[in-house]
Amino acid sequence: MNPITTSQALEELVLHIGVLPYFRNRITGFSIEEIVPEPILWDLADGPWIWKGTLVRNWRVAYGKFFNRKAGYIAIDLLPDFINLRRSQYDLTANPIEAHILDVLREHESLLSRELKDLSGFSRPRNTRRGLSPIERMIESRASKGARDLGFDTHIMRLQMAGYVVIADFEYKTDRHGDTYGWGVARYTTPEALYGDDICDVQGRSAEESYLRFHSRIKAALPHTDDRLIHRLLNL
Repeated sequence: MNPITTSQALEELVLHIGVLPYFRNRITGFSIEEIVPEPILWDLADGPWIWKGTLVRNWRVAYGKFFNRKAGYIAIDLLPDFINLRRSQYDLTANPIEAHILDVLREHESLLSRELKDLSGFSRPRNTRRGLSPIERMIESRASKGARDLGFDTHIMRLQMAGYVVIADFEYKTDRHGDTYGWGVARYTTPEALYGDDICDVQGRSAEESYLRFHSRIKAALPHTDDRLIHRLLNL
């Protein structure tokens, strides 16, 4: 792949391949980390870490922790198949804490990471069990074992991997001059809230058919890639 130096070039590449992980993975050269020149890779003024918000707001690509627990992009035309495939692989009813987090997010449509964590009960002071729901008691019990932040981060990552949550934008702190700084805080939402209910419409395709659409798109762009590596990338 040719080096990527602008947000427009990155967006076009994602649209062409269909998906693009941010970080190195088993497919050599198939990541933003490997195709963006080192001088701008982590540039917080004009680099791929800042481009994320711009690209998401263009509504042509989706962003989240989609691949092997790490971040990446999916072209919007493939997002319905991603949702169809991943939700078919994931039993939300078997994960009550994650179902609870998703219910909170759906109720508010979008929330910053800290807001979602607080409203889901992960930041509740310990030993305040009066009036807690069974799910909140479960969260409190796990938090008392020292897994409070790790627990939330793991759950929200799984919801993104499963196609239930995407990142709607990134919001930054501002200094006294009104200039933004820092890494940006993720604003979470659901695909349905961000793109509309039609984003889940796959025209009756099965999960297997959705998988094949992904596979063929990647294979067309990267014909020499081992099918087993594509399989590992696409599945939970």
